[in-house]
Amino acid sequence: VYLLSAGRPVVDVAVLYPQCNQWAGYGPGMIEETISRLAASQIDADIIDPASLLRAEIQENALVVGPMRYRLLVVPGLRCIRRSEADAIRRFADAGGSVIVHDRWPADSAEGGVDDPYLAQFVRDLEAKGVRLSSIEDTAAAIATSIGRDLEVAGPDASSVRYQHVNHADNDMYW
Repeated sequence: VYLLSAGRPVVDVAVLYPQCNQWAGYGPGMIEETISRLAASQIDADIIDPASLLRAEIQENALVVGPMRYRLLVVPGLRCIRRSEADAIRRFADAGGSVIVHDRWPADSAEGGVDDPYLAQFVRDLEAKGVRLSSIEDTAAAIATSIGRDLEVAGPDASSVRYQHVNHADNDMYW
């Protein structure tokens, strides 16, 4: 039991939970498919809620929430987010953090409603930083290009392999 609980989890990818999208009646966006595809590609990811995104610190191109350090944020095909979430995503990208947006840019906000001009500027700002829309099918490749792969398993049954990466006393361990 001790070995499995020792160390700090290493998870490089955060996926934004679609709270505002759901409240607006648009449903969960592409979060379920995103998480399934990441797991099948052996890419460990955490779902980050908007409150955690807003309180995250940005240190050395990473979103830091408690002991977790995320080097890449996935925005999973959302139509609606809060302006404060857009601001946090923009700050992360401005600081050199990696952002992947699946299939659609958020256009509606809780504050400005449908086709919020504030979010149109947010999109222009991210595009100026090199953030582009990415199809969900290209997620693993986009992550590999952006931050590299933590672990890659090959073979006919690779999609069923799961792992946990922890760092303990400056040693990386995989379970």
